[in-house]
Amino acid sequence: MNPNDFWILTCAEFSVICEGYNRKEINEINKVIMQAWYIEYMRITVENTKELSGLDEFLIDIDGKTKKHKTQTDEEMMQKARLLNAAMGGIEIIN
Repeated sequence: MNPNDFWILTCAEFSVICEGYNRKEINEINKVIMQAWYIEYMRITVENTKELSGLDEFLIDIDGKTKKHKTQTDEEMMQKARLLNAAMGGIEIIN
C-alpha cells in the first residue's frame, strides 16, 4: 500500500486490511508447523519409536490461539502460583 493511500482509508477499511494480513501470517505459520509435523511423523514412522500428537494440537486459529486450548481450573492456577512462588524463594502468606 502506498503511504498516501493510508490516509484516505476509513477505520473499517484499515481494520479489514489488518485482518487480512493477520490471516495471511497465521496461514504461513501453520504451513511451517505442518511441514515440521510431517517431517517428525516420517522420522517416527521410519524409526517406529513413539506416537506423535495430532497435528490439530499445534495449528493456530485465526484468533491466534492453538486449536486445543485448555482452560485452567482455579486449583491448577493456585498450584502453579505456589510452585512459582517457591521457585523464586517466596514465602506463602495465608489469610
